[in-house]
Amino acid sequence: MVFALRNQNEIFLKFALNESIFGVNFFMDDKVREELLAMLAHKAKTELVLNVCVYADFSRWPQSQLREFIDYVNEITSLGHEQNRILLSYNPILTICLACITLENIGRNISIFHHEGQMLIEQLLTLGAKIIEYMSDDVVRPMFMDIDFKNNTVLHLITAHGYAPLMADDKISSLLDELWHGKLTYNCDGNLSDFSILTYLAGAPIKKLPG
Repeated sequence: MVFALRNQNEIFLKFALNESIFGVNFFMDDKVREELLAMLAHKAKTELVLNVCVYADFSRWPQSQLREFIDYVNEITSLGHEQNRILLSYNPILTICLACITLENIGRNISIFHHEGQMLIEQLLTLGAKIIEYMSDDVVRPMFMDIDFKNNTVLHLITAHGYAPLMADDKISSLLDELWHGKLTYNCDGNLSDFSILTYLAGAPIKKLPG
């Protein structure tokens, strides 16, 4: 596990975590926790660390390491543009979603961190909304259809966890319309991958089967 983290082997880690190759107690290994915190300290692959932490049982983490972890996440909302780790993430919205989910999990397991986690989540969502506001239209779809280690899209994470501020921009409304109605609906027979099958079924004529 530590070797895979140090080599940032995302494909192997995703497979191993989903197939439980490491077992259920790998987060009890202090070396694993230290490696995750070291990666956060160096602002390297924050989204990878958060993807891995989605599988963590934080009730088994020492409070000192949880404190350190939360402080690193807090840097996302407190540091300026030049030093912010969010700029090193290939998908800042996915990173923010995973950070919020992780903070929820920590607060659910360790009540002493619950209130601080909720306040930090609000700050992260505000930051995310601001990033989306300045995001160009052509990157919205690939960013929101990107997936985490559990194959959940960013859009699914936002809706499943109720991160409403990340849905407020008109660009997201346009994306939802596109996903629902599809592109070029006037020139589509239901066979194109970008066409909403629900829209097609609603308006398509009924065909009688032979026999």
